[in-house]
Amino acid sequence: MTSTSECRQADLSRFRDWEFCQALRVEHGNDGARILTLWHMAQEFDRQLAEIHRLKQAGKPSTFVETMYVLDLGLDLEETALPTKPVPWGRFQAILKELKLSALNTGQGG
Repeated sequence: MTSTSECRQADLSRFRDWEFCQALRVEHGNDGARILTLWHMAQEFDRQLAEIHRLKQAGKPSTFVETMYVLDLGLDLEETALPTKPVPWGRFQAILKELKLSALNTGQGG
């Protein structure tokens, strides 16, 4: 049986891949900010988990390494027939540049 934590980690893992993230369709154009947040959370979660494993293998405590807890992220995979559109990534060009990410769709619509 899969634990809730494992399910939420699996949900978060979808956002590790920037190509997946930039291809997501949204109801509201500003939802791109949520996608960027989840992409960043996935990177940080992986970094912290790797550090925890490294410390435990070295026999050191990892008590203060875990600062991120994936508590609220269960994704509902059931789809509803809503009109969606690509994220207008052009709105997020400054943050994309800062994160060293590029976007296929840089339109300003929606």
